[in-house]
Amino acid sequence: KKKKNSTERDFYLKEKSSAKKAPPEGKKLKKRKAPPKPDPKPNPSPPKPSPKEPVPPIPPRPKPPSPAPIPLKKSPTPPKPIPRPRQYQAGSQTEWVVFFRPKQKPLNFVQITKDLNKNYSGVVQCTKLNKSKLRVIVNSAEQANQIVTDLRFCLEYRVWIPAHKVEIDGVVTDEGLSVGDFSKAVGRFKNPKLPPVEVLECRQLGKVTTEDDKKTFVPSSSFRVTFAGSALPDYIELYKLRLPVRLYVPRVMSCENCQQLGHTKTYCS
Repeated sequence: KKKKNSTERDFYLKEKSSAKKAPPEGKKLKKRKAPPKPDPKPNPSPPKPSPKEPVPPIPPRPKPPSPAPIPLKKSPTPPKPIPRPRQYQAGSQTEWVVFFRPKQKPLNFVQITKDLNKNYSGVVQCTKLNKSKLRVIVNSAEQANQIVTDLRFCLEYRVWIPAHKVEIDGVVTDEGLSVGDFSKAVGRFKNPKLPPVEVLECRQLGKVTTEDDKKTFVPSSSFRVTFAGSALPDYIELYKLRLPVRLYVPRVMSCENCQQLGHTKTYCS
């Protein structure tokens, strides 16, 4: 009886399962697509990249506007002119002297003389006159002129050639003259055999008046003319015009510290 029941039951389950798998009438079962087979011979060359669009260049940044210039402040006093270095004329004498004074720092006598002997073979003698003055003697005008303009010395010290050895000052007076006229003038002597003298510098003379604690310069018709050499010419020649020259006598320097003549308190020793 158990065997009969089991066979009937198996038959029933088989029919039921076949009824579920059977498609309805008029419809066909869809076949599943098999996965694609791999290519037995793959292409070894990689695929070509697609052309990229050109990147537009980055525009430069605009420059910021430049700041407005700062206006210079006008000083109440005009700047001092740079002093003209005096120069010896070749063959003018047998000894050529150069002096040193402090300007930005005290004189370092040992270092100055050491640099002089190292760079100038014509140095004959170096003499310490006082704590603020050094005298140097050389054997040629060329080396003396080079020492005066040497930046090793003239930046920190006042280096100069004595004025009475290389130039002389005279006074010319005329109402119609100006400073610019003297650039075309030359000094001449009464003796026509003597050569003309070069004009080195010219300054207009005048007086300083004080009103309400204010100093004002009143120009005059006289001019201080500096000639090359130590001989004062008799006249100057300007536009074929001859004007007489007289010797310029400077004011005597006096020191407020020691009450002596010949120097000021700046260089008092």
